[in-house]
Amino acid sequence: MADVRERAKGWQSRRVFQGVCSLSRLRTCLTGAIAIALVISLSAARCAAQAEGSLKEQLTRVEAAIEKLPRVPVEKRKDEIKSLNRQLKELSKAKPAGADANHLAYLEARLLENSSVNPLDNTNYTAASRYRKLIARGGPGSLDGNPPGGRWTDPYIEKAYRNYLALTEKIDKANQSKTVYKVVDYLVRVTGSNENYSYWLAIVIITVVIKLLTTPLSHLQFESMRNLQRLQPRLEKLKRELGDDPREFQRQQWQLMKDHNASPHWGCLALLVQMPFLLLIYQTIRAYEFQFARGDFLWIGSRLAEKFDFIAPSLADPDWPLLLLYGFSMYLSTRMSTPAVDKQQAEQQKLMSIMMPAMFVLIFNYFPSAFILYWLVLNVLTTTQQYFMLQKPVPALALEDDEEDLTPAPAAAAASRGPSPRKRK
Repeated sequence: MADVRERAKGWQSRRVFQGVCSLSRLRTCLTGAIAIALVISLSAARCAAQAEGSLKEQLTRVEAAIEKLPRVPVEKRKDEIKSLNRQLKELSKAKPAGADANHLAYLEARLLENSSVNPLDNTNYTAASRYRKLIARGGPGSLDGNPPGGRWTDPYIEKAYRNYLALTEKIDKANQSKTVYKVVDYLVRVTGSNENYSYWLAIVIITVVIKLLTTPLSHLQFESMRNLQRLQPRLEKLKRELGDDPREFQRQQWQLMKDHNASPHWGCLALLVQMPFLLLIYQTIRAYEFQFARGDFLWIGSRLAEKFDFIAPSLADPDWPLLLLYGFSMYLSTRMSTPAVDKQQAEQQKLMSIMMPAMFVLIFNYFPSAFILYWLVLNVLTTTQQYFMLQKPVPALALEDDEEDLTPAPAAAAASRGPSPRKRK
């Protein structure tokens, strides 16, 4: 029994000793793991710091090269610009954040600015747009030079603001000799040069003048389409009678439309006539763009613009609420156009009334709100004109089996009768 007890005590001692050793090994392992984790984290932090330092150094080197770009000989400048663009693209792949992201955005805009020779180059307009986006990162009031707290927290946002002022002043001076600039500037001054209403009121005045100039053509287009609608029963009968002879049907169809002043080409002609006005308005707003940056319109430029990114801070910036209003006005204008002459055309008009506004909303997404305001006012005027024209009843044609009251237009009737016979004395 004594031997058994001694063995049990020895076994218990060994178990205790083994347990102590296991705890010791576990503690050693944990200590080693913690030490390894600390080394890894310190190494990662050191690598990140080195990468950050390397990124800052690369951005600084690229900035120095961009500032020297205007002094590079013209024959070598193109290759230098391509090289700098490649470097900026490589730096953007690192996905910089914070101050480095602002630095990169500033360099992209600065490269565009220094790449141009003529103040009116498209690159200058793009550079100004990128400067504005970068300045907006400074918070409410930054675009007006009043950042939160009264001071700039990022040096590159401050640089962007100063460069933006100098660049826009240069572009604006180059545009001041243009006639379209002088016209808009005159209207702004006549209406009081007030940022709350003078700028959008100038756009409204220009839109009304253009609408008055195109009203006679719109009236002719509308009357022609109404006459075509009036002739539709006769055209359907011709189609039934001459369905086997397409040439004869086409000849009689055109003769009938000619006699009654009905032509489907008036719609295309009206669109072609409006194209020069559209290009003129675009050039006008582009020339006066940096003056429109001072203008407001209802919610545009209000305090809401500081809270919501989809609201424009000025008439020179895109505005989503105004764009959606424009799309709705275009839908109404299309739906209130001349009624379709048949079921197929009605389906086409219904589809176009949905597709066209949606397409133009996407196209005009990046256009200044001053340009969208022009289209909105024009659509309102066009819809109003269509409404009053639709109130006129369509003169019906008496359709009978043998005789049909297809009274041609006076000029066409006189031409078809020929010279009147002389009266006998």
